[in-house]
Amino acid sequence: MDLLVGFIVALAVGLLIGIERERRKRDPSVGSAGGLRTHVIAALAGAIAVQFPGVAVLVAGAVFVGALVVVAYWRSRSADPGLTSEITLFTTYLLGAMAPRLPELAAAIGVVMALLLALRSVLHGLVSKALSDREVLDLLLLAAAALVIWPLMPDRSIDR
Repeated sequence: MDLLVGFIVALAVGLLIGIERERRKRDPSVGSAGGLRTHVIAALAGAIAVQFPGVAVLVAGAVFVGALVVVAYWRSRSADPGLTSEITLFTTYLLGAMAPRLPELAAAIGVVMALLLALRSVLHGLVSKALSDREVLDLLLLAAAALVIWPLMPDRSIDR
């Protein structure tokens, strides 16, 4: 039953990300490394690959998807050659591979990825128009303090 849940999560993650990528393909200025079917198949391929003993099939699949990503990138070169679509396809494969063993984490990351992809315009507008350079720098300093420095701090008193 757990294996079935993992495959269902892989399917759902592929569908969620694939739907967003398919919607994005309507904009001719946006390159695409695949749509709905491609992302579903990539996620399921990852879920299948981890079922084989060892890591050879998983690595071979990752190399294959990586090669497809490179080909898609070179075929869609434009004045603004973003890598989002290509990286998304590879990450979808990895999430599919993660789903049978860590379905909750794969689902959560898949939802966050789909949100990041869907909110592209909002995020670009926020960074370029709503936040000043000083606010961005302050945010980065706060993130560095919270995510890098704070975990390195001792968790108990260091005085005698």
